[in-house]
Amino acid sequence: MAVDPHKWMATPVGCGAAFVRDGELLGRSFTMEPAEYLEAQPPSSGDLDSPFEELGYEFHHFGVEMAAPSRGLAVWALLKEVGTTGLAARVSRHLDCARRVADRVRQAEELELLAEPVLSICCFRFHPSAIAEEARLDALNAEIVRRVRARGRSIPSTTRIGGRFAIRPCFINPRSTLADADALVEEVLAVARLLSVEAGT
Repeated sequence: MAVDPHKWMATPVGCGAAFVRDGELLGRSFTMEPAEYLEAQPPSSGDLDSPFEELGYEFHHFGVEMAAPSRGLAVWALLKEVGTTGLAARVSRHLDCARRVADRVRQAEELELLAEPVLSICCFRFHPSAIAEEARLDALNAEIVRRVRARGRSIPSTTRIGGRFAIRPCFINPRSTLADADALVEEVLAVARLLSVEAGT
């Protein structure tokens, strides 16, 4: 099982872990041997004692970077700060944000839900009744996103659903709340209506 804590845990890119059933099999499939310079030194005798005589757990067999930065520290620190209960609350809040956007989209005549929310993502678009051509709708929604981002209140991403350009808010920021979900929809509608005024439609 692979885990990517970069998203919901807000850790740096590159943090990740793989959980395996058979650690010995993993060890046989990936090893740094022969690496004589990594061998532990034999125990000293007499009064000499050094903490560097043992390598400890030989993690260098389980990663391609070997002398890599301690990325796991960021994951540990986050779990120490918010705990599993706090992380679960964060995920639940973000799921609620996506569903709030979907509810707001269903209530707005000019908005169209392009896919039911999946986890913390909700894809939709502005679709006034006067425009039916997909190319025009794509161009209109791309311009809406460009202007929404420029205003700085909400920064949605985009994607395509069934070939159609979609506004794609993805709620993973630790500070995101339902107010941010509402703000996004309000920004999209405000910009879209401003564009309609400019176009004289």
